[in-house]
Amino acid sequence: MPRLTQSFVRSTELQSDGTQKFFMDDELTGFGLRISQTKKTFYLQMRVGRKVRKRKIGEFGVLSVDQARKKALQMKAQLQADPRILSTLTRIRRVIEYSL
Repeated sequence: MPRLTQSFVRSTELQSDGTQKFFMDDELTGFGLRISQTKKTFYLQMRVGRKVRKRKIGEFGVLSVDQARKKALQMKAQLQADPRILSTLTRIRRVIEYSL
């Protein structure tokens, strides 16, 4: 798959039969573009545990490719954060604050 760039997204069109197209980025794993009849939408798709999560980032035009890529990185970091580890860290932080 190609690297998603501003010129690539702008030039890519829907097929004549009206079926949606999906493009995944070569550079950022899980970052993709869906082209439908009415719009072009950026999304992030990744596996968290056993589940595949797919999150809409935003529409092309409202967001540039670079803005969508930055949002995808932020979303990816949030999805990868394990809630069990975070709750353990929160408890440790509270114990340390209490003992001071």
